[in-house]
Amino acid sequence: MAIIGTEDSARNYLRQFILNYLSGNGLNPEMQYFTIKLLHGKGKIYNEAEDHFNWSEFSFYIGQFIGHEKNLVNQIGFAAGVELLVLASDIIDDLADGDYKGDIHKILGQSKALILANALLTESVSLLLTYSSVPPGKQLSNVINNLRDACNGQWSDLAFIIGETIPTEEDYFKLIDQKSVSFVRLIFGLYQSDQDPILEELATYIGFSGQLQNDVKDILSDESNDLIYKKATLPLIKAIDYSGKGPRLAVA
Repeated sequence: MAIIGTEDSARNYLRQFILNYLSGNGLNPEMQYFTIKLLHGKGKIYNEAEDHFNWSEFSFYIGQFIGHEKNLVNQIGFAAGVELLVLASDIIDDLADGDYKGDIHKILGQSKALILANALLTESVSLLLTYSSVPPGKQLSNVINNLRDACNGQWSDLAFIIGETIPTEEDYFKLIDQKSVSFVRLIFGLYQSDQDPILEELATYIGFSGQLQNDVKDILSDESNDLIYKKATLPLIKAIDYSGKGPRLAVA
């Protein structure tokens, strides 16, 4: 197995793979264009920031770390599928949150965004199954089960707000286990046919830490709607807790 040793080389492999895949998969040319344009955004594979994190590189290096998948092309194919899956999820998330300041609304508008998210979800699943060395039925089960959990978490998140009652820290982590950790579990599951308790625990901690980082960034961002919609993020839950107002504070 070839080992890619630097972020730049892995990034270049992934960029070229995605370009080649989109140009040859039959997707509408305008949809291809918008996909690449959105993949230049913050935290995406074509973004030029030197220190940025993106999920496709994370997926690729997880594959090399676990070591069960020996085929470099399969590792790149998986990672590309993850990149498209994350973009589809981001589009849906921005639409659900009413984030009208983000790139998705500025570039696409609601109708095109919905169609593109659906197309990217389809393409991502196709990639994840095509490049799997795990039996297709088992791989499909991993993808569907974790996406179902993520959807359930996103649905519950819409009503997870500060109201007459204040969600607890335990409530928060239970929700994040569905909403965010399930996605990390999906990535780990791409490279193993059987569950590994150690990797399950690692996926949980990565999912928790990633969501906590996002919550802190959002609460300090002028472009986030979390405070406007009284989203029960952990920073806000803990702020209310430390204020001494108690678990049943009503927010006007």
